[in-house]
Amino acid sequence: MVELIQEFASRVISEDGRRYVVRVYGAPQPQGPLWDAWLVFFPEAGGEPLVGDQETAQQPSNLRSWALGLEPVYLEGALPRVTWEREQGFLHRHEPWGKRAGDLIEEEEIAYRIAREHLIRMGRAASVQSPDAPPAIDGPPGSRHV
Repeated sequence: MVELIQEFASRVISEDGRRYVVRVYGAPQPQGPLWDAWLVFFPEAGGEPLVGDQETAQQPSNLRSWALGLEPVYLEGALPRVTWEREQGFLHRHEPWGKRAGDLIEEEEIAYRIAREHLIRMGRAASVQSPDAPPAIDGPPGSRHV
């Protein structure tokens, strides 16, 4: 199950001036108690998100604290890396899933489609700029769905 861990209030701007809403998503690893977490950059102007590879693996109860500790400079530095990862067309975090990687990818696509719809409804995408922070997400991963 792919879950939203954190959405950041600050935007990341690429070298060509595109603005992105950044979210952290997580999912349980196929074996063991840890969850993987990764960054997803949603273009404010609309379009497909830039999905990163694994940033961390943690106990689900620690993921939100980890995400809250990410500074804007980290997110700014992650954007070029995530762009490069997308160009490569393969995410290493899918490898441990083996034949079940398709299930994880399908869950991600659903989560990102819901996120795009939510961001548009909330006026945080489609060229609308909002400095307001999103509402807090309560509870550890595993207690809610995106």
